[in-house]
Amino acid sequence: MSEKISRHPRLNEVAYKELKEKIITGEFLPGFRLKEEFLVKMFGISKTPIKLAIAKLEQDGLVVTLPRRGSYVSEINEETIKEIFSLREVLYSLAVKLAVSNISDEDFAKLEKVHLSMADDIENISLKDYIQGDNLFHHMIIEYSGNRLLRECLNPIINRIEMLKYQSALSKERRKQACREHAKIVDAFRKNNPRAAETAMKEHLDNSMNAVKTTIAG
Repeated sequence: MSEKISRHPRLNEVAYKELKEKIITGEFLPGFRLKEEFLVKMFGISKTPIKLAIAKLEQDGLVVTLPRRGSYVSEINEETIKEIFSLREVLYSLAVKLAVSNISDEDFAKLEKVHLSMADDIENISLKDYIQGDNLFHHMIIEYSGNRLLRECLNPIINRIEMLKYQSALSKERRKQACREHAKIVDAFRKNNPRAAETAMKEHLDNSMNAVKTTIAG
């Protein structure tokens, strides 16, 4: 989409999605000040949709607003990374156990297809395509858990995790390792083994956290 948002009956949502993408992908880096005048010119819309988008992004944990200072892209330090991943591990451990118990043969085939598609192209896949595939894999597990409240709890975590993935510019070796970890999770689904799925998921998330901490927090 061009820098100027075209006229649209749902400008609030369009502004939110555009601004969110720029934050998550790192075009607007942590600490970047979100000046309304700048964003109005960039997107070609009035201040109201911008204000509403910033407020929604603050609820997502991607933006922080300071009294009399303005709104900024959230900064994430090592302690915050640990907190995010600790919560993610608890929620995903439950999600994967529920999903193994609930998943149909048809949905398992879809999950396996997503994994194999990434695995087959892992040597050539771009960072953006890898992150999109990884997000889809995890999103499917959340959906197959069948727990609506769990999905709602995970949404803010997912936004921050995606932001961290782009910030850390995950290496090709880490992507290959993550794909092997996905294979263990898929195998646990195939064997209808919730405990093995939980163990594989925890290993995957621990390795993900260490990779992010290494590149971002040093």
